[in-house]
Amino acid sequence: MQYHFEAYGPFVVDFDEGYDWVPGKIWWSGVDENYDGVSSAIGCYAFASGGANPIPWYVGKCENSKGFKNEVFATHKVAHFRAMASQCSGPYHIYLFPLISGEFDSDWIYATGKSAKQVIAWLETSLIAMAYARNPELLNWAHTRFLRSARVRGLMDHNLDGAHDEARMARKTFLGRG
Repeated sequence: MQYHFEAYGPFVVDFDEGYDWVPGKIWWSGVDENYDGVSSAIGCYAFASGGANPIPWYVGKCENSKGFKNEVFATHKVAHFRAMASQCSGPYHIYLFPLISGEFDSDWIYATGKSAKQVIAWLETSLIAMAYARNPELLNWAHTRFLRSARVRGLMDHNLDGAHDEARMARKTFLGRG
């Protein structure tokens, strides 16, 4: 079986530092206006900040049968959003990665329900690794233990000082850059 996820965003989120701030039905209806029904889909999402080249700050997953609209702005997720906003300036964005049922080039619908927990967990871990590579201050702690503590010279280390030729070749082979 193959699994397919779409990638949507960035969706701008107007952040208000007020205690009861949570984007609601109006925000989700705007998202659904462009991607009909995505608010009820399952998959992964990410919070990011910045202008033309946003930086990821948090990656989450939605396995909830009620969909993104009931997960992305849950109380503990809003705490992550606030933490991001306290560390950087906006604009603030959300990316959605909904699981779809079907092939990219065919008629498909957004997956719902709880049938894909393992592949959603895999995508979350993969996105966390990509986000951490871009932002070592990533707010996620789950799935980051080895990202934060293990290094492979040339591949999983931002510092190439003192790297030998084999490490540089590994970097070029695996990452496409020297």
